[in-house]
Amino acid sequence: DVTYIPINTRAEKIKAAFNDPKSAPDLIEYGNTDTAGYVQDGGLADISEEFASWPQSKDTDATAKESVTVKGKTYGSPLFVGVRALYYRTDVFKDLGLKPPTTQEELVNTAEKIRAERGDLYGLAVGGAYTYGAMPFLWANGGELATEKDGAYRSTIDSAQSQAGIKAYTALFGDQNCPANKCAE
Repeated sequence: DVTYIPINTRAEKIKAAFNDPKSAPDLIEYGNTDTAGYVQDGGLADISEEFASWPQSKDTDATAKESVTVKGKTYGSPLFVGVRALYYRTDVFKDLGLKPPTTQEELVNTAEKIRAERGDLYGLAVGGAYTYGAMPFLWANGGELATEKDGAYRSTIDSAQSQAGIKAYTALFGDQNCPANKCAE
């Protein structure tokens, strides 16, 4: 039997199933950001041996495997890797004589140029309520949300690198690119 669980109720329904062995699922497809919490709740089995013996495991992307690994143990198999892409309007770039950006700095500068030249367009649409949207900026500046030491995690969001990433992301909000009253939500 396959049961679809809407995303807005998934956490409580899945955790409730973990607490009742009669209703616990044999197999679950979930977002990798839930792995650590599900392990902590005792809902996922250590499948390190099974994963290692699976012939396709050697072809698994290392970062994807890391997303289903907690304290050196594997608790899942990555189903797919989400690839992000930057789409841009070739007509606008041609009209303004712009080249596609290849760095984050170029991306921001290009976005600001588009907004300055074409006030009816946002240079780059950003979403303030979308926390994960800020993460690439955090990582690109060498920051992390937290670091692990001796089995415990310590927040590092206040590090200079993390703060630089947050500032790089929040700098995209404003009249020079995407007005906060339009883009913050």
